[in-house]
Parts: sequence; structure tokens; C-alpha cells
Amino acid sequence: MQLVALLLLLYVAGKIIYRLYFHPLRKFPGPKLAAISSLPEFYYNVVKGGMFIWEVERMHDKYGPIVRVNPDELHISDPDYCTEILAYCTEKIPFPNAKVAMANSTIATADYNVHAARRRPLSPFFSKKAIQRLHPMISAKIEKLCQRMQTAARDGTVLHMKKAFSALTVDIISEYTYGFSLNCLDQPDLRNEVHDAVASLTNLTHILKFIPFVSVLASVPESLLSKISPAVGTIIALKQSIRRKSQEVLANPSEIRQDTHALFHALDKGPLSIGDEDEQERLVEEGIVILGAGMDTTSSTLNLILFHLLYQPRLMVTLREELDLHAEATTWPELEQLPYLKSVVSEGLRLYVTFSERMQRRNPDEDMKYQDWIIPAGTQISQSLHFIHTNAEIFPNPDRFDPGRWIRAQERGERLENRLVAFSRGSRQCLGLHLAYAELYLTIATIVRRFDLELFETRREDIVHYREYTLGRPKKPSAGLRVKVNGLR
Repeated sequence: MQLVALLLLLYVAGKIIYRLYFHPLRKFPGPKLAAISSLPEFYYNVVKGGMFIWEVERMHDKYGPIVRVNPDELHISDPDYCTEILAYCTEKIPFPNAKVAMANSTIATADYNVHAARRRPLSPFFSKKAIQRLHPMISAKIEKLCQRMQTAARDGTVLHMKKAFSALTVDIISEYTYGFSLNCLDQPDLRNEVHDAVASLTNLTHILKFIPFVSVLASVPESLLSKISPAVGTIIALKQSIRRKSQEVLANPSEIRQDTHALFHALDKGPLSIGDEDEQERLVEEGIVILGAGMDTTSSTLNLILFHLLYQPRLMVTLREELDLHAEATTWPELEQLPYLKSVVSEGLRLYVTFSERMQRRNPDEDMKYQDWIIPAGTQISQSLHFIHTNAEIFPNPDRFDPGRWIRAQERGERLENRLVAFSRGSRQCLGLHLAYAELYLTIATIVRRFDLELFETRREDIVHYREYTLGRPKKPSAGLRVKVNGLR
């Protein structure tokens, strides 16, 4: 026993000495504890709950724009270097929860070429032209949301807008992707199994990173995983529901329409046959990724925008004046020509970054140069898009929701939109950005034009990004954005 303890001690000591004095990243600045272990990340993310992002920010304040935040990871906080990382670091480090629940999906694919092959057949279905054809369907779903809001006005009930927006976005993306809507807007309590699954999955984000061989969990039978973890069970229940509905569609291929069922069309043109059993499973996993990403990021941005319009009434007045002046603007292309509405949407995307977790990439083939530093090939290089969007040199008073900053920048001849990276860029750019934009413009314009709203017991702390679980979350406890619908305008 003593021999085992001695060998373990020697192993740990050797590891520490190597990481401090012989590791390829030994000369990069950063705290010594982060250089020898992942304990800082474990403490701030697992113990304190999604707070490592702010510890990384403190590291940058102390050590500069490039910091060794883990033994094998460098974090760079420099808006001017963002495009270099996105362009040349083509290999992605997948989120650990994706490795478990969606191991065969595009988002969990590290290799550049495999990722490109999986993404290529999907891309045409999420182009701007394809999304513009969805206007009638998106508008119909927004009308359903408006009916729920009118009911709340009639009954004098308080409406939980995050639930409402999540129901809206998941109904839209499910109908377009699979050809059937999950009809969450029809549920009395706005019940949403996709929302529950995303919450469960993101809750596991940090702890899974510290479980060795986490990918092995993907091969564990689903029934066993459900018993081990109720959170995983929620995700598996959604997978089973989507799998069952997908099989029903596949059993009747003649019913697959050209204007919907995007995922079925895309995978049928992909590198594998849609009749292949493995590809059918990827159909399920890819769909869950699209459902989750298409729901939560857009609904959270809508949530944040509506809060600030109500929290700062003068913003609502300005936006209504513009929308009333251009009452003929009803389509997405028409609405995005309205300068103040466009600024409101941009400011919402700036303050709610779609993925607040560090985006980890690597360049497997070549060294990279940052200032006077040479970063060895294969090094994990991460950045936080939130830091770019809250950089005070680019966005003065960055924590303030100020749509006017975009108009003032345009008047100065500055292209501030080039600094907006909410959907990332390059080969890994968010597939659904055009759908997100369409939903944001159409939903905000409709609600602002139609309803008189007021906040109900909602504080700024209930909305702003405080913790990071892949997606940003507010400070606990938070009841979220709740509003009273006083009636129609």
C-alpha cells in the first residue's frame, strides 16, 4: 500500500514538474495552479456553479490578453484576433455533454472534413432564401403566441415570457425540421419537453468535463443511463419521442413535403443513406441539436430584448414610433431595413451571446502567432464571445442595453456589425442564424405593434447573464421575465 502511495506521489510530482518546466505552454502567462491542474475550472464551474468565465476574466485583467487557463489550454481575449481563431483553428473541441447525448451529430464532430460533410447537405435548408419562404408558417406561429397573450389580457393572468418564447421557437423549428410541430403553444402550461431536455443537458456541462472517458457513456444502454441520472433520462425521453415520430415519417415517405421536413431531405442527400440504421439515429441526434439550438438561443434573446424595452420605456416609445411610421413593413426583409429595429435586434444579440461557454478550437497542422507568442500546433485555443461583446473599447458602457450605439456608429462611418459574433463565424458558424433573425424581427415587431405590456415583479438580475452552463443563465433564484398584458394598443 505504501508503495502504491509512493508511486502515485511520484507520478503527481512528475506531472507537476513537467507542466511547469517542460510543457510546450510553460512560458505562457497565467496562474501556476491553472498550469498544473484543472482545479480552478473545477472549483468555479462545478463547485460554485458556472462561474469560471468570470475567473478567466480576472486572469486576463492580471496577466494580459493571452492566458494559460488549463494545463493544455490557452484563452485569448482580443477582439482583433477572433477571426484568426475562427478561420485557422478548424478542429473543434466538442462540448462534453454533446459527446454523451448527441455523439453522432454535427455539433459533436471535431474533425473539419467530417463536420463539413455532415453540415453540407443541411446548409441549403437554412439559407436566407429558404427561410424567407417560411414567412407564412412563422407568422402563423406568432399569431398563436398572440392568442395566448390576448387570453392572458382577458383573464388578467401573468405570462411567463421565456416559456412563451421557448414554446414559439420550438414549434417553428420542429415543424420546419421534421414536418410536425410539437405544439407547445397549445399546452395550457406551455409545457416544453425540448426546454426540459436542454436544461438537463446543460446542467451536466461542467461535471462531464471531469469524468474520464466521457465518450464511453454514449455506448451505455439508454435504459441504464436514465436510471443513473434523471437529468440524462429527460434527454433520452426526448430522443425516444423524436425517434418514434421520425420513424412514423420515414414509414410514409410520400408524405414528406418539399416545404418542410428539412432534415429528412438533407440527410437523404448526405454521405449516408437515410435507410441506414446509423443514419436514422443521426437523424434523431441532429434533430435534437437543431431543436435545442433553435429554441433556447432565440427565445433567450427575445426574452432579453422585451425586458429591456419594458425596463427602459423610452426605448419602447422610439421603436413603436418607427414601426407605426412604417406600418407597411411586415416581412423579415422589410423589417430589417428599419434602422432602430435593426439596432434593437443587434443589441439583444450582443448582450445575449448564443453560446457563453468558452469556444475551444485547435489548429492541428500549423503553429499560430499571436503578438510575440508562437502557439504550438495542436494547442487548445479558446475564446469567449461574451468578452468581445462587452469590450469597453468597442462598446462603451457595455453592460447597458443601448440600441442607439449602432446608429451612432453608422453615422460615424463605423461598421460595428463586424464586431457582432453572436452566431460565431467561419465553417462552424451557427447553421440557423437566418431563421433566428427572421424570428427575432417578426416576433418583436408584432408584439410591440400590438400589445400594451408591463413588467411584473421582474428585476434586471432575473435576466442578465450571471452563470455559464453552455448558455448564459441569470442569478439564482430567478422567476424569469413575467409580464402583464394590459390589452391591445
